[in-house]
Amino acid sequence: MFKKPSIALQKFIEGLIADYGLEKDILISPALEKELGRAGSLKEKMFLKSVYDENIKKHLALKKPLEDVLPSFALYKIIEKTINKEVGLNEIKKLIEEKLKISPEQAEEISQKISHNDFVIKEMEAMEKEEEAEDGSAPAAGQIKPKGLNQELL
Repeated sequence: MFKKPSIALQKFIEGLIADYGLEKDILISPALEKELGRAGSLKEKMFLKSVYDENIKKHLALKKPLEDVLPSFALYKIIEKTINKEVGLNEIKKLIEEKLKISPEQAEEISQKISHNDFVIKEMEAMEKEEEAEDGSAPAAGQIKPKGLNQELL
């Protein structure tokens, strides 16, 4: 099962973007600022930035990944991969450095914040429980483990 970051994690990503000024290169026009004020989710804000910013438009026209030009999308994808166990917690720093093109010190700070974030930890644990339930190794909460044929006959 593939899990996407929750609303709480999206707000956490927005906080990281603001705290570290990761999207300072994106030109925010008055029209974009007005639209961003109305947008509810991080996904909506990422979409609006891709519509209004000329650099992002050019990047998309070349069919390059959005995560290469929009830091909020790059962090979203890194956290998504972390939750889904595609990336280990020890690999986050390297990915952040590569995708966001920031100093190792900043990448370390951000990776520590991600790996110690309660929402990230909870979603990783939830994902682990879901995988165990799918594998049949442990019954999910409220689920009864089916009996074998011999047990049913007795």
